[in-house]
Amino acid sequence: MTAKTASRALYIDDPTWREIERREPSLAVELYRKLAEVADGRQSYNLRFLASGEAVQPPLESKVVLCRTPEQLLEAQRIRYEVYCEELGRTSPFADAQKRVIADDLDETGHVLLALEEEAPIATLRMNMARHGPLGLLGELYGMAQSSHHPQDTAIVTKFIVRKDHRVRQSSFQLMTTALEMAQRYDIRECFMDCVPELLPFFDSLGFTQSAPPFLHRENGCSYPGLDDQERIAYLDGHLRALHEAVEAGVDVRGYFVWSLLDNFEWAEGYERRFGLVHVDFETQLRTPKSSYGWFRDVLRAQR
Repeated sequence: MTAKTASRALYIDDPTWREIERREPSLAVELYRKLAEVADGRQSYNLRFLASGEAVQPPLESKVVLCRTPEQLLEAQRIRYEVYCEELGRTSPFADAQKRVIADDLDETGHVLLALEEEAPIATLRMNMARHGPLGLLGELYGMAQSSHHPQDTAIVTKFIVRKDHRVRQSSFQLMTTALEMAQRYDIRECFMDCVPELLPFFDSLGFTQSAPPFLHRENGCSYPGLDDQERIAYLDGHLRALHEAVEAGVDVRGYFVWSLLDNFEWAEGYERRFGLVHVDFETQLRTPKSSYGWFRDVLRAQR
C-alpha cells in the first residue's frame, strides 16, 4: 500500500498494548474509551437479532454448560477467535492465530459458559466476579466502583460471542439467562456488560439498565463498490433504526456521524476500499453522488 499524499499514523502493536496496560493502566483505560468512541469493534457487535421475516427454525436440543475441562474451555476460546477475528476481521492482543483461540488471564478466574445445540458448541460468554480476583482494566473501564455493591457483590460479563448461523435462535437467550441465574446463586447484586443499540430491548427485558455516560457515535459506515450502493443503504438504515430505538429506550445519544462523505484514504486499505456517500475519481478528483447520498439526504430532510 502506497499513500498518494503525505500521511501520519500512530501504530500500537499488541506487545505495546500489554506494556501500556502493565505500566500505565489509567492511560490504557483512556485509550480504550477513545477507541470505543471512534471504532466499531465491540465484541458484542456480532450478536444480531433480526426483524420479523426470518424463517422459523425447528426446535433443536440445546443446553448451556459451565466449562469445567480444558477441552470445553478451548471450544469457547475457539468460538471467540472464529467470530471476532475470522468473521468480523478484528484484531485482539489476546488472539493466537496459530491455535485459533482468544484467551486471557480472566479465563482463570471467570465462569465460562458454553451453549450447545445437538452437542455442538455454538456460543459462549464469560462472567467474572470481582470477589474472585482482579478484573484488570475492566473495573475502571466499566465504572464498577460507582456501585455500592463493589467489589464484594459485583460481576462483569464479557466475551459474549455467538456463531453466525445461530444468532436468531433461543440458545442466545438461554446463554444469557443462565449467566444471570448463576449470578443470583452467588448473590451478585449488580452485573456489568457492554451493549450495542440493537441489543437494548434484549438486555432491557432481562433487567439491565443503562449506566454509561452520554454517547456520541462518531463513525459508522461500510465499504461497498459502485454508484448504486444498495448494500450501504441497507447497512445505514439498520444502524439508524437501532439508534432510534436506543434513544426511545432512554440512551443519551448526542450525535451520529456517517463514515464517510467522500471516498478517502484508509489507514489499513489505502484507496482500495470505498466508504463514501460520494464517489471520488482519485485521478481526476471528480465527485459523483452515490445512491446512498440521495437516500441519506432524504432521511435527514424527513426529520426536520
